[in-house]
Amino acid sequence: MRKNLPGVMLGGLLLASIGCSRSAPPREAAVEGDRLVHLSNNPPKNFLHQTFQVQRYKAFEIVVPAHAARPRVHGTFQAFVENDTGSMVSNESANLDVMLLSEEEFAEFHKGRQGTATYTLDPSYDQMLDCALASTLEQPRTYYLVFRNPPGGPKAKFVKADFTASFD
Repeated sequence: MRKNLPGVMLGGLLLASIGCSRSAPPREAAVEGDRLVHLSNNPPKNFLHQTFQVQRYKAFEIVVPAHAARPRVHGTFQAFVENDTGSMVSNESANLDVMLLSEEEFAEFHKGRQGTATYTLDPSYDQMLDCALASTLEQPRTYYLVFRNPPGGPKAKFVKADFTASFD
């Protein structure tokens, strides 16, 4: 039995080294039993962190990468108008329409056609948005976060916004 011990140990080491040299599954997905488990390698993206002016509308593009299992957009905004004394005021006179539109919905919106929206908020000057998006398969998907100044109010509004897209 002692004569075979070095051979058995050598064989065990050889098998262990072969097992360790196998490549790891790709980061996008791994098979666990009979189900596909998503392993995102796309960190959250803070795509909007600024103050900007809205006269008619302002749109910000969000690209959801392929293989995103549970993408979402979340963030906050606060809108302001300049009053007669030149001070910035955040009240109902600063209300904006905020919409999350797919690529097709944005094309219709851009042409001036009022259609559907993936997600809308009631007109507001201070709001939080948290919206789950459809998961993507092989192709990335584009969305637009749109801030629209409704007609009939102040000509220009200022928006302080902070939005992040996550792709778990």
